[in-house]
Amino acid sequence: EWLKKVGAPVMPILSAGAILSLAVPVATYGYNYPTHTREGNYIPYDYAYNILQSCDENGILFTNGDNDTFTLWFLQEVEGIRKDVRIVNLSLLNTSWYIRQLKNMEPKVQISLSEEQIDRISLQLWEDKQVEIAGLSWTVPKAGALPDGRGYIRVQDLMILDIIRMNGWKRPVFFAVTVSPDNYVGLREYFQMEGMVFRLTDTRGREKMDLARTHKNLWDVYQYRGIADSTVYKDRQTTNLLRNYSAAFQQLAILHYQAENYDEAIKEMEQYRSLKITDGAWERSLLTQFYADAGQYDKAEELAGDLAENFGTFDGYIILSDAQRRKGDNDKVAIETLERGVELYSGYSKGFEQLAKVYFSSNDTAGAIRSLERWQEVAPSDSMVRQTLRDLKAIWEKE
Repeated sequence: EWLKKVGAPVMPILSAGAILSLAVPVATYGYNYPTHTREGNYIPYDYAYNILQSCDENGILFTNGDNDTFTLWFLQEVEGIRKDVRIVNLSLLNTSWYIRQLKNMEPKVQISLSEEQIDRISLQLWEDKQVEIAGLSWTVPKAGALPDGRGYIRVQDLMILDIIRMNGWKRPVFFAVTVSPDNYVGLREYFQMEGMVFRLTDTRGREKMDLARTHKNLWDVYQYRGIADSTVYKDRQTTNLLRNYSAAFQQLAILHYQAENYDEAIKEMEQYRSLKITDGAWERSLLTQFYADAGQYDKAEELAGDLAENFGTFDGYIILSDAQRRKGDNDKVAIETLERGVELYSGYSKGFEQLAKVYFSSNDTAGAIRSLERWQEVAPSDSMVRQTLRDLKAIWEKE
């Protein structure tokens, strides 16, 4: 109406306005669609499925928060999957209404408190204290401190203790790996990793894992749809959650490696890399170590070159040369590996440093000096190289 009053050409302006009005939502749609579509995104579904399938029949599963609880409830209540597993959410376990649900609704959890006691339960004064429950003996730490400095324990901690006591090993008990350590009530040394869950056991041990059960879960039971698909958008939260798979695969591989089951360690890491969750310098360095100690030097050197070229580190060649020396190969093999490395990637002073050390340990002072001189060309301002070079030349002259 205003345009008519001022005598402006109305139709061309309205037409331009209409085009712009259409362009804005179309542009917004195009920009936001890739990060908002759920096409092919089965990650939340499979994440929940994998946690549930990690549990034995009729298990009690302690979970932490939203991502490891609501997705599991969906699978149970909507899809009808693993309804035998009783999920116990630790955040809600601080509320009386939820404790009553656990006690009274199927599948019921045995709780010693009466309805009246549940209504009155609250945090209690507590200092680190030794407790004995269900044949276990351990120190339950305080959860925090009051303004007056006295320690306390939360309702959720009291309820974990009560549930374990009342259960008495009748049903298997699990903690999702997403549960933070400050919610373990000190039970960590009784945990045994089995993929996406820790099983509560009656034996102590650090970093325990059931290798066979974890392997079966990771390879034969779990689903990984969409994880390796680059077209499926993964926000930071999703990426962080997927690293729980990383922890399981990597710990399993490391335990095989420590037992000198190098081929098994390699298989676990290669399977993990196929998921494309994270495949950075750490994973490739680990695999370089496994290949090197398995005597598969070609594959180890290929990874070493990848690390140098794409991740800015000479560590792969150092890992390989150290393994060659440990395996009883003469220093000549390790030297040849390092020489190839510094020839291809001459910008790494660390390579020349390692080469000089190996030459010197093999009583080849001249070779060590040559390596240091090449190192000096790469790092002319490095005073340590100059001093080391002077000292070595002095030793060589005496010889």
